[in-house]
Amino acid sequence: MALTDVTDGSRIVQWGSGAIKIVLAAACKPGDLLTEAGALADGNATTPAPAAYVAGEKGASADTITAYRRAILSGLSGATLGNVVYLSDTAGSYTTTPSTTQRQRVGFALNATDIFVEPERSLERFAVQSGVIDATYDTDRYIFVARERVRVVSIEVIASGTEITGGATT
Repeated sequence: MALTDVTDGSRIVQWGSGAIKIVLAAACKPGDLLTEAGALADGNATTPAPAAYVAGEKGASADTITAYRRAILSGLSGATLGNVVYLSDTAGSYTTTPSTTQRQRVGFALNATDIFVEPERSLERFAVQSGVIDATYDTDRYIFVARERVRVVSIEVIASGTEITGGATT
């Protein structure tokens, strides 16, 4: 059986952590997935709209509500324990079938009616400045270490300069 999300406002936020206050860019219902800007997250958006938070309460556009970085939602149906839950092509919603445009994981099923939600972060652009690149590999390199699960979309390295002391440096 497949997960059936409810979009009528009957989802219940059983637990939440990482609470923030967020100003809504659009109306939302409890449990809706929100972007960092307070809009409804959307897996089918032309412009990427990844989920960052879970709405803790109902709100209209321009309202300030409580949102969570992670939450347990109930009121859904048809989920299978352990199945991955993705951002849906329906704004603010959940699905077990990844979107063809954005495959953002947002959580997993705890049982047939409850899901644990913690949207994975999506790094759209991350630049590493390495300092001077030379043949001896000085210790002026930087390494990105993720503190949580992230989806890296691209990597760009920017060298601040190249040491020209020998023919081996490129």
